[in-house]
Amino acid sequence: MKSIYWLAVVLLGVGLFASSLRADEPFYEGLGTMGRKVTAANPEAEKYAVQGIKFLYGFSHGAAIRSFEQAIKLDPTSAMAYWGIAYANGPHVNFPLVPPPMAEAAWKNLQLAKQNADKCTPVEKELIEALSTRYANPQPGPLPEDRSPLDKAYADAMRKVWQKHPDDADVGAWFAESLMDLSPWNQWTKDGAANPGTDEIVATLEAVLKLNINHPFANHLYIHAVEASQHPDTAIAAADRLRELQPGLAHNVHMPTHIDIRVGRWQKSIDWNAKAIDSAIAYHKLSGPPQGLLIFYEAHNYHMLAYSALMTGQRDLAVTQIKAMVASLPDDFVKDFSPMIEGFGAMPDEVMVRFGMWDQILAAPQADKDYMPYTNAFHHAARAIAFAAKDKTADARAEQKLWAQGFTKVPEAEVFHNNPMLAVFTLASAMVEGEILIREGKTDDGLVKLREAVKLEDALHYDEPPAWMIPARHSLGANLLRAGKAAEAEQVYRDDLKHLPDNGWSLFGLAQTLRALGKAEEAATYQAKFEQVWAKADVKINSSCMCQEGVTIAK
Repeated sequence: MKSIYWLAVVLLGVGLFASSLRADEPFYEGLGTMGRKVTAANPEAEKYAVQGIKFLYGFSHGAAIRSFEQAIKLDPTSAMAYWGIAYANGPHVNFPLVPPPMAEAAWKNLQLAKQNADKCTPVEKELIEALSTRYANPQPGPLPEDRSPLDKAYADAMRKVWQKHPDDADVGAWFAESLMDLSPWNQWTKDGAANPGTDEIVATLEAVLKLNINHPFANHLYIHAVEASQHPDTAIAAADRLRELQPGLAHNVHMPTHIDIRVGRWQKSIDWNAKAIDSAIAYHKLSGPPQGLLIFYEAHNYHMLAYSALMTGQRDLAVTQIKAMVASLPDDFVKDFSPMIEGFGAMPDEVMVRFGMWDQILAAPQADKDYMPYTNAFHHAARAIAFAAKDKTADARAEQKLWAQGFTKVPEAEVFHNNPMLAVFTLASAMVEGEILIREGKTDDGLVKLREAVKLEDALHYDEPPAWMIPARHSLGANLLRAGKAAEAEQVYRDDLKHLPDNGWSLFGLAQTLRALGKAEEAATYQAKFEQVWAKADVKINSSCMCQEGVTIAK
């Protein structure tokens, strides 16, 4: 969490939380038909306030603030517009803290909301009163652990509003979000048990969806609530509904793909992340260039698309999209937010490793930017795997040393979204060592390291895409099969398909393994599944890992 606080400090330094109200703040198309009646002195002000609420449904907090500010410009007595600004400056699951300028803006607008609440409806007054428990002046601190009494008080207050207004879908969704903010990205244990509060979150969202099956925020939050569970399929319907509810809001176009990748709908993930990218481009023609967290969100669309292409053998698409992701991150942005973002620069190398593009890896220049230490270091890890695959183990060992030396320059607090960068390094290092040992003829020792890599991968915090995009089981299974350990390889592939349903690499590996075990009929079933998933692939494979001697990949 200290790393998040560091990011907040930097955000403040570059003014990333400024709302930058425009004189001609527009109305946007594609935000959906869902809306609520808001007390305002004139229809135009109400329309802007409702637009702000629609932006909140998709975590577009900066745009929401601008809309609420425009409502206030038209109606300085609009209590719900002040409420909206105060709300949008609060914590959410992707940024669970409130740095001082945001706390100041929230407090100021909360007081204005209270001062102008006399004409509000009863439920609006109760929402404003509940929000008053979320903030203090002075704030005890920006971190979640500092703010936890305030966040809990707000959740308790919103529970009472929901109990009093059980027919108000917005109230229910906002209550559910207040609960999720108590434990962001932490609704489930590794063994699939619900963490404290999760059952109430899910029950609340299901109640909201009974009121309004097409509520954008309820469907959005429901995806987040169950995506890390052992039953992400329970959100398939919510994902499919959300796709079309706010086509002009890129984040909500993208959100269904969180479920797509968990249930093996890889092509849907590709198609809808492409739509999200197009939606963002259209939005920015009116709004101007992306700022703040929108830069992260929109890079995330490219990242998810590339990952899904990777799982379906669409090499050119994966390479193109992962490069587009890196290109979407401005250099000054990466430099300013290096401990949170620079690791994305290593992703093109990771994709090339996945597809066995050894010559391209060895020919590629190193980024060699001092504010990108992990990216610089991982380039040597990719080269180590490439040299090992080309049976040049002495060169591989030399690059392995440079990988380890380079990582010493990575700040201790650096993260890759939900995971410490050290955890990613440890996992990748185990895979590199395993690959080299096997090519040195030390197969048993290499398999030990690859099994270790599997355990390290399983220990990563949930993320999408995963912090490491090349499943360790793909290498382990392939090398077990080559070593004559087909029975163990079979279990490895079956386990991988539980984690990543219908990914092409393990479908292929399992079919291979089943044939080796004499299970021809079942092998044919998995071969057919593989061919279906691989239908748009631009490569052919003969192993689930491109790291072995004699393994080739070709168009």
